[in-house]
Amino acid sequence: EEVSPDEESLQPVPLAERSDFARKLSSGAFCTDLGRGDAIHTQSGATLTLRRVVGRGSFGEVWTTKEEKKKGRAGAKEGDDAKVVKLISMSPEAREESLCEVECLTRCSDCTHVLPLLDTGRTGPYMCMVMPLAPGGDGVSAMPLRDEDVARVAVEVCLGLEHVHEKGVVHADVKPENVMF
Repeated sequence: EEVSPDEESLQPVPLAERSDFARKLSSGAFCTDLGRGDAIHTQSGATLTLRRVVGRGSFGEVWTTKEEKKKGRAGAKEGDDAKVVKLISMSPEAREESLCEVECLTRCSDCTHVLPLLDTGRTGPYMCMVMPLAPGGDGVSAMPLRDEDVARVAVEVCLGLEHVHEKGVVHADVKPENVMF
């Protein structure tokens, strides 16, 4: 006999009722054992060195990186390593959401309005997601915008959301901080 969960058990737990760990995550205070100069090794074999924190979210920190050049890498240009790495705790509380984010980014990687997932990795208790650096920053750092720029950005955000919805993904955190330029 199948048991269906009642509607109340499917509701998200308010942040105030989450564990102490979740509160630490939302404050961005959990990556204290990693810092500038630490190396991240990815699944593709790349070695990225952490440079500076450029963002904090509910489950991790985003760092700019410098990629160690491999010997004999022909044609490498200075701008080739403009990447960020998002460090996400792999605790039981964050693991499911982190893996879901990787799956969603992988599904939506063919959209020009969504930053692609370039690589993944693991460093100690953290999962790493490597993405291109958005050189213009986020929607907050780009403010104030001219009216015509607001209209253009709104259209591009809508196109990105349309694409992810077609892939079966619902972006539940649309805000200026998550719009990259």
